[in-house]
Amino acid sequence: MTRAEFIVDAIQERVLELTAGEEEDASTPLVRPLAAEMQMSLDPVQSRTTAPVEAADLSATAIPKAPPATILDGTSNVSALTSDVLFGLHNRDYPSLWALAQLANIAHSGPVDIDKFYSDVTKHAWEFGELLIFLERKTGARYTALFPTNRAKQKAAEGRFRSFAIGDIRAEGNAKLNLSGPLFQWRAATVAFIPGEPIRIGITGLGLELLEIVAGITIAEPHASDIARRFFTYLSRHSPGDWKGFAETLTVIGTSGANRQRILDHFASCWPSWTANEVSTNAMGYIARAREWGMIQPKQTHLKYYPTELGLELIGGTR
Repeated sequence: MTRAEFIVDAIQERVLELTAGEEEDASTPLVRPLAAEMQMSLDPVQSRTTAPVEAADLSATAIPKAPPATILDGTSNVSALTSDVLFGLHNRDYPSLWALAQLANIAHSGPVDIDKFYSDVTKHAWEFGELLIFLERKTGARYTALFPTNRAKQKAAEGRFRSFAIGDIRAEGNAKLNLSGPLFQWRAATVAFIPGEPIRIGITGLGLELLEIVAGITIAEPHASDIARRFFTYLSRHSPGDWKGFAETLTVIGTSGANRQRILDHFASCWPSWTANEVSTNAMGYIARAREWGMIQPKQTHLKYYPTELGLELIGGTR
């Protein structure tokens, strides 16, 4: 599948999700970034009224505490690590935190071959996706976003999960790698690379710290406010580019709320080099993630996004 075909798939699947409530299953190539001019511009899905779900059902989705693990830090062959905002198709953090927990288990004795990690974590993601489908059918909630569940488009589903839940690796010449995407931009994972040998991936000391912060959260949204505060403190210290996306979202919404166009205008002024499609995609990605963490009300009121109590608290901290 070519890069253009991946992108077309991403657009078609996202449109289907927004019009029919189906899962997102498209992707970009595994280790190459999307062409900026072809990024899509769609609003995040509005929250739906759902049936109650028992805590016992959700307990199987809880992020576990970090196990003892050999950390991988300070590798010399990693080039400039992307430190900007996260691309808008990364519109949920739970799948990335779930993948980080998988990495802690798979690489507990030290860094592992990147292909083995991708193979193992993707296999587990398909299995986990089956549980999420069951929970969706039971509750009417939408839990499967970013996880691979569409066997009819297996390659695209897996590629999308790897690109937007884990991250991308690009070669710079023969001796350097460029890392982007959530696990790398959060400094939670890194790679070891010696030219001519397989790339290996491992969890960092910060990755173990992050797992300790989010331990216990489930697929249900919003996540607990005390954990959200600690997560955002972590981002502000270790992934300032990603935190800036949240901070600017809170700034434009403020205490009086903001409609979609006002948010887009604000993002365009903050990142003037972005195209209109990049502005829309990335802004709506941060809106969706802000809802996930309980920063923003789950539904719009009079076509405006409004902060929650946590959002108001954080707005005070961004000024």
